[in-house]
Amino acid sequence: KKFKSDISKKENMYYNTDEDYYICASGKKMLLKGTKKKKTKSGYETTVSIYECEDCDGCEYKSKCTKAKGNKQIHVAKNFMRLRTNSHWSGV
Repeated sequence: KKFKSDISKKENMYYNTDEDYYICASGKKMLLKGTKKKKTKSGYETTVSIYECEDCDGCEYKSKCTKAKGNKQIHVAKNFMRLRTNSHWSGV
């Protein structure tokens, strides 16, 4: 239950599929900053999308949301998320 109330988790943020951005607990946009290739421990290579909040300065949620000195970032492996969603809905 703690996971579902954790405002720092991307799963608990609104995602705009049309414009490809997240909305944090403070209502600010987390825009796509770039992508990078990442290899898992098992050797699987995936592309990770990096989203960064537009401005965390003075945010009342910052201490609960990130330990970063600058703006919060989230890393999203979209292929993994798509596979996980598909397997969830197919009952696997």
